[in-house]
Amino acid sequence: KLQLRHHQNEDKIKISGSLPYFLNGQSFYSNLGETRKAIAKISEVIDLDILDGIAEKFDFGTVIHTAASPSSVFQNHVCLDHFFIRIFKNGKFFMDPLWMLKLSDAEQELLTGVKKEVQNQLWQKGIYDPSFSAIKFEVRYRDPSLYFDRPIKIAYIIEDTFNDLLEAELEEQYSRIE
Repeated sequence: KLQLRHHQNEDKIKISGSLPYFLNGQSFYSNLGETRKAIAKISEVIDLDILDGIAEKFDFGTVIHTAASPSSVFQNHVCLDHFFIRIFKNGKFFMDPLWMLKLSDAEQELLTGVKKEVQNQLWQKGIYDPSFSAIKFEVRYRDPSLYFDRPIKIAYIIEDTFNDLLEAELEEQYSRIE
């Protein structure tokens, strides 16, 4: 699901939502190639090249398959220095002004928020295995230009080198949670 807003007085189009949901109807699994396709599709639909656009915030994450239950994983991830923690039904948020880290029950999100047909496709492709628990870990960059010391263009987000940087950052942030 995407929302498109035109702010005429600022000469700006704001796009918000989930690129994986927009493209595939789910955010359980996505990759850089699919992100590129979603951005190209948005550009096509609105008849405007958005690659020069600036990302005011964005999420980057992964799904971790584990034999442990999600609640067990959440109980073992209890603190992160200088972060405010908010617990919700299916996970935890760790928040500060630059970041929001989210640990959630990916399987529960999949089973309650995704059509059965899409769930079955993920299972048939070997992406989703109901015999394991699935935890989603995401980093939300609340103001990427502050964190990266420059505005982040959409074109940069879909580069391999930036994706590699985000993956390394994801691992580092996950390892910081105690």
